Order: sequence, then structure tokens, then C-alpha cells
Amino acid sequence: MSEEARRDRAERILDAAAELMLRHGYKRVTMEDVARAAGVGKGTVYLHWRTKEALFRALLLRESEQMLSGLLTKLRQDSELALPWRLMRILALEVVRRPLLRALFVADSDALIGFAENEAVRREKQLELAPETRYLELLVERRVLRGDLGFEEAAYLMSVIVRGFFLAERTGEEFGPDLERRADLMADAIRLTMAAEKALGPDDTEALAAGTITVFGRTVEAVRSELSSAYA
Repeated sequence: MSEEARRDRAERILDAAAELMLRHGYKRVTMEDVARAAGVGKGTVYLHWRTKEALFRALLLRESEQMLSGLLTKLRQDSELALPWRLMRILALEVVRRPLLRALFVADSDALIGFAENEAVRREKQLELAPETRYLELLVERRVLRGDLGFEEAAYLMSVIVRGFFLAERTGEEFGPDLERRADLMADAIRLTMAAEKALGPDDTEALAAGTITVFGRTVEAVRSELSSAYA
């Protein structure tokens, strides 16, 4: 079988796994179910992923890669998107609009019950947080944030605001504003509480964007490398 055919088969298996997990939840889905939905034998699924946990980790990695790749494209088109209030707005909207990532970060679904606490997903969350750590370091280095905010304080404040957004998304529609407006309000909270008094000039903004692209680009490369092992 050609490399392209193996990749197409792996993608078909992941598509089937995504649909089943969102419909029935992680606990109820078996490898046999995935194989049947993908139109392959159970042994074929095991050729790509040795365990159910590895399969669903790959599914979340694929979602993350697609989200971050889209972010990189936007950053290359508009350097001001690297500013934290604009970047976090984009990421928050992307997470909420992607059912699997929403289930993981917003936790408004039982789709990942039985999976979200295991080691595979803890590693996935760490992978998601790794670029954010370096990005925050960039913000401090480039003096994008208030001068009295060190790295740990900036990380804490950013976490409070962004996690608060996801927590509120469990019942967000009850508050009145639509999703876009809720994301705007979160972005305003970041800007008003964290931004330096002096705005970045064009050259500094370009430098921030270049650094941000490098940080998230490395994460995308790492994710693609891990996924490729299942496609080979």
C-alpha cells in the first residue's frame, strides 16, 4: 500500500472516531465500533494505533494541528494578531467552534468522560500549553504587557481570564451576548488589565508576530511529526 493510501485510511479512521465519540462519548466507543464505521477491519485500526487512548489522542492532536495551522496563516497576513488580546480571541473562538476541542476545554459534553483524566490527554494539554508559555515570555520580553507584570503574574492573570471565558461558555448563551461578542469582551478584559500603556510600534509588532509564528510553528511541526508515525 502506498504512503498516500495509508494516510487516507488513517484519516478515515480518525473521521469515524470523531463522529462516534461526539455521538456516544469516549467510554462507549470501542475499537471495533471505529473499525466498522471506517469500513476496515479491527486489526487495521491497530496497525495505526495500538490502543484506544492512542487513537483518540491522535484525534485531538489532529484538531490542534488544524487549529494552529490556521492561526499561523492568519498571523502571516496580519502581524497585529500576535497581540495577546487579539490572539486569545482567535484561539478561544476556534476552540469553541471545534466540537472535540470544545468538549475538552469547555467540558460541556460527556464525549470525553473517561478519557480527559488519563495520561494521554494530560500530555495533549501540556502540548497545548507549551507554546503559550513561550508566547508569554515573548510578551514580557517585548514589553507588550504592563511593566509590573512578571512572567508568573502574567501567566496567572491570562489564565484567569481565558479559563473564565471557557467556564462561562458552559452556560454562555444565557448571558445574552452572542459568541462573537463574548469573545470581544474577553479580549477587552485582557487588553484593559494587561496591556502596557505605550502601544507597540509597527517594527515591534512585526517582531512580535515573527516570534509568535516561530513558537507556534514549532508546535505544529511536533504535532505533525507525531501524527506522521501513525500514517507511515
